[in-house]
Amino acid sequence: MNRSIALMAVFIGTVLAHSWIACADYRITQPSDAEVYVPGNCKAYGRNWKNLGSPGGIFGLDNGYDYDNNGPNCRDSLPSPYSNGYSATWPMAQYSPGQNVCMAWPAKNHVAASCNNPYIPDNGLNIWISEANPTSNPTPSSLTLVKSFPKNTASNQYAGFQNCPKFCENQDKATCTGCFTVPTNLKTGSVYTFVWAWAFNGPNQIYSNCWEAAIGQVDTNNLPTQSPTSQPTQQTSQQTSQQTSQQTSQQTSQQTSQPTSQQQTSASGSDCLSQCVTVCGTRGVAVCSCTNGLNIECNKENAEAASSSSVLAISAIAMASAILF
Repeated sequence: MNRSIALMAVFIGTVLAHSWIACADYRITQPSDAEVYVPGNCKAYGRNWKNLGSPGGIFGLDNGYDYDNNGPNCRDSLPSPYSNGYSATWPMAQYSPGQNVCMAWPAKNHVAASCNNPYIPDNGLNIWISEANPTSNPTPSSLTLVKSFPKNTASNQYAGFQNCPKFCENQDKATCTGCFTVPTNLKTGSVYTFVWAWAFNGPNQIYSNCWEAAIGQVDTNNLPTQSPTSQPTQQTSQQTSQQTSQQTSQQTSQQTSQPTSQQQTSASGSDCLSQCVTVCGTRGVAVCSCTNGLNIECNKENAEAASSSSVLAISAIAMASAILF
């Protein structure tokens, strides 16, 4: 009898811990980033994460941020101005149309796997968006679906909400990720509310969180995310990539044909990323970036990495610059 009561207590403690969006712009730069959460890779957070989340704490630590509301709704009132719901340490998202954005959330024991319960329910995860420049929280009927992650119907699928590859190593706080493509028809200079909504036991038991994102030309710390676990779903983003890839290749070829000093550390305007590729490429560096849109910085840790993987990384940056400019 005592054994049964103890097991029941453990089960209740498990099912009461539900999930939430912990990062609204998670940069997956290598496969391991999707397996174990890297705090420094998070560039944007949910609304009022600075107050209700776990700033500086442990990823997946229960903090009261989960919100069971039977619909894709926001827990807190819309901040006015929008920036009031964020801080310099826990910033608001800044997206560009067509950008591939990845998110991160903790598993909280809710993955159907052979190491756990193979019948853990999952009724799908949806990402919604409001109209431009909302003045109050959006109603469910006013939201537009951005991305739908299908529900898991069998164990060990590790997809959708249950895309948590290291779940069996830490069932409570395992890192889960998912990505979506920012709609290309969003108005530059506008702010939108996004909603992360996960259906647990049934389609109407929804846990959701909201966050705001400014739309426009993003800074150099907000380049389009490249994710090994998810693919962009909007055809318009794929078409844009195909149309600009040839032009980018020609521009890069013209730029690299000109003499470039290895001491060059600055560029101007929208040419910064292209110059970045040129400068860092001559140094055999795999990763480069533009600080404040002007100053070029090459990743010194990879200064001797002139392998084929470096070439692929530089090509990926060239593709990102084509999408941005």
